[in-house]
Amino acid sequence: MATDDAEFVRRLQRVDARRALEGAPYSAEVLDMVATARIPEVAQRLEARVATGDRDANVMLAHLNWLCEGNHPAFPLSDSVETAGGPPAALPEKSAQLPAELRRRIERSRTLEQQQRGDLSRACAAARFDPVAIDMRLRSAAEAGHEASLWELGRRSVDPDVRHKHWLSAAMLGYVPAQIGLAEILMAESLQGDRRNRGRMNFWLEAAAKQSPRALLLLGECRLNGCNAQPPDAESAVPLLRQAAVQGQAGALTALASISRGDPAALTDAELFGLHSFLHELNELGCFGAGAYGALALESARVTEEIGSRLSPHGLDDARALAAKLWREHGGQAQQAQGCG
Repeated sequence: MATDDAEFVRRLQRVDARRALEGAPYSAEVLDMVATARIPEVAQRLEARVATGDRDANVMLAHLNWLCEGNHPAFPLSDSVETAGGPPAALPEKSAQLPAELRRRIERSRTLEQQQRGDLSRACAAARFDPVAIDMRLRSAAEAGHEASLWELGRRSVDPDVRHKHWLSAAMLGYVPAQIGLAEILMAESLQGDRRNRGRMNFWLEAAAKQSPRALLLLGECRLNGCNAQPPDAESAVPLLRQAAVQGQAGALTALASISRGDPAALTDAELFGLHSFLHELNELGCFGAGAYGALALESARVTEEIGSRLSPHGLDDARALAAKLWREHGGQAQQAQGCG
């Protein structure tokens, strides 16, 4: 279900911008301007909104300033302007065997990724931020209980205790990015052997999973690996991971594929084929961004070929029919969840 080149590029840009802004309270207008590297313009507009008392706009200014300081792969430091937009490395020699259209799209996505880095670096260098004023407003709003400001302060802090304190406050106010961040902190502690907070970890994971595909993935992985101090439970993990996959969480397929084929909860080859085909369709629409497109395209082609070789002709037809059914039923929702609809 390939889309035309201009639309493909537009979606790649929007998805990459959306990932850079993840968790922040951005508007569609801000997303579009960041996607097209209009950082000075968006900073000016946000400052105007801040002047009217818009706390979310100040959070966005803080987040953009943080990005422009080089804290995200898409936003290299401004002193690397001259190299940020350089040509991408050559594709591996084996890529010469790829279909011409797939190779062209992979090269297009790689070129776009490098171009975006250069454009954003130059745009950040031209933007003007007032970090002191932004930080003062951020702290004042956080003290008043503004959820997004609490989240942003926690995300910026290098002190784990301070981060935990701010995210807990935001999570208790229902801010989903803070709930996910808090759960990830507690998951990391659990995996390192400190299981005193496993009950809180489960609580926040389950709360966030009601609204976030990423939290669904994390909850499924947690159940699968027994990170909550319970025995690994593939039976309860698989439905969560399947649900995360049809909402566009590519990592869910890695988790599902790790389940032993002898496990009663494991998906059949036809089901795995269907889900890989589903994510392939999303990737062809640009729903995973420029940086991820090539690797996902190659992996999808490899895995579907491998699974297809294990199926009989009739079984392969059934698997393709299942893939089409998944797309009809969940494709629109997945595009919306990934911000590429």
